[in-house]
Amino acid sequence: MPLGEEALAPEMLIEVQPKYPSGGTIVWEWRAWDHMIQDFDATKDNYGVISNNPGKIDINYERNLSKLEVDIHHVSGLDNNPTLYQIILSVHKFDEIWIIDHSTTTAQAATYSGGNSGRGGEILYRWGNPRTYGHGSRADRKIKVVHHPQWIPSDFTGAGNLLC
Repeated sequence: MPLGEEALAPEMLIEVQPKYPSGGTIVWEWRAWDHMIQDFDATKDNYGVISNNPGKIDINYERNLSKLEVDIHHVSGLDNNPTLYQIILSVHKFDEIWIIDHSTTTAQAATYSGGNSGRGGEILYRWGNPRTYGHGSRADRKIKVVHHPQWIPSDFTGAGNLLC
């Protein structure tokens, strides 16, 4: 069975404007699928050099291709920084955190341009496991199975830093 978007469950974020008492309207989306890269097959989409593209997500990072793994990222928490217009995600299976630009439109979030960063929906910053983007070794991993990332509020010691 060929692996494709229909066979995997890559992460996606959906922002909903509630309409009370029930329902709502989707006002923004970001999809990991739009930012994948692979160095496995040059005849397939999104082929490239992973170490040259740290803003992209290696679709084959530590996957056993003989066994179908549907949940390839497993985001276990997120936080929004309305001042920076950024969202931080904890990515369980990659042992790292990702920051993306929330100032984009949904259309820009699917590309590599637009928003305050000018980089669309690509990963602006990632930390924890440089092997996920083709750098370093296992010894360079800083975190494992990270949860609940958040920015430290301005009225606390360490304001602006990240806490996981």
